[in-house]
Amino acid sequence: MTTAAIILGGAQVWGDHSLETVCPRLLLPVANAPLVHYTVEWLRSAGIQSAVLCANHGTRLLRARLGTASTLSLDLQYYEDRLPRGPAGCARDAATVCPADTYVVVESALLPSFDLAELLAAHGRSRAAATIAVAAPDRGDELESSEYPVGVYVFSSSALERVPGVGYRDIKEGLVPDLHRAGQSIGMFIVSAAPPRVDGLAAYLRAQAWMLDRLARFGTPRPGYVQDGQVHRHSTAQIAAGARLLGQVMVGARARIEEGAIVMGPTTIGDDCVLGAGCAVGRAVLMAGSRVGNGARVEQCLVATGSRVPDRVLVYGTIYLEAGALALAAG
Repeated sequence: MTTAAIILGGAQVWGDHSLETVCPRLLLPVANAPLVHYTVEWLRSAGIQSAVLCANHGTRLLRARLGTASTLSLDLQYYEDRLPRGPAGCARDAATVCPADTYVVVESALLPSFDLAELLAAHGRSRAAATIAVAAPDRGDELESSEYPVGVYVFSSSALERVPGVGYRDIKEGLVPDLHRAGQSIGMFIVSAAPPRVDGLAAYLRAQAWMLDRLARFGTPRPGYVQDGQVHRHSTAQIAAGARLLGQVMVGARARIEEGAIVMGPTTIGDDCVLGAGCAVGRAVLMAGSRVGNGARVEQCLVATGSRVPDRVLVYGTIYLEAGALALAAG
């Protein structure tokens, strides 16, 4: 029995403050690694060696940045959804690119953290056509009164073959009801907590904090990084003696933090960033090559690749994308 993965990486851009205006979601940095890095690690932890990444307008950029097996240690193929076909439609089409007996289908917005091997084992024991990973609702969550899907599914190849070859098809509202009406067995795998989901700026910053906390408590420094308490900094980063880093902070390669700057965690500073003298950055993400001017304040923000916050400017609670920076990010 062979198992492959299908990563649903397509997303639509809605408005000027969508995360997808910065870059394809799978390339968004989380603790200075692209979001897809964590999905790939999770898949490989369960022994999965082949995957298809489904995307739409960002396929070319994803292919250029991620490559294939040589960079991810995974046999990665790509499927471009041009119509769109919807989650089930994409999964069905991707399965034709990478034949297997069983497919793990995972939404790109997730930071999966539960044991995938246990999910696959449960699916195998049940001999179900589909197994849905679900989480119990938080006691204070009024929107969820019962278990709800977290965005990870396991399907038999025959289940995906039921999806029509044309038109839009959802998983939760299309494929799963179709399987139920056909008398196919559908299992549930309960996870202790829903994985963090990156579906907006606030959720992205929460996911960033979650990952920095995991690295501080359980992780080991990545190659080139050293850990000093709650701070992870690259060995090539330059931090002035009078700069202060408070809480969980990650500082990327060749980044420079100048005299009098204050960084309050959880904050991630990307490669080649510059934080000017006397600036203050808190609960933010600075993508590679961005700059915060002298005396500026940046709080609860995502500063896009190559963007420059001017001196003594306050930027709060937004995606900061300077004119011209988007071309740099896509280059």
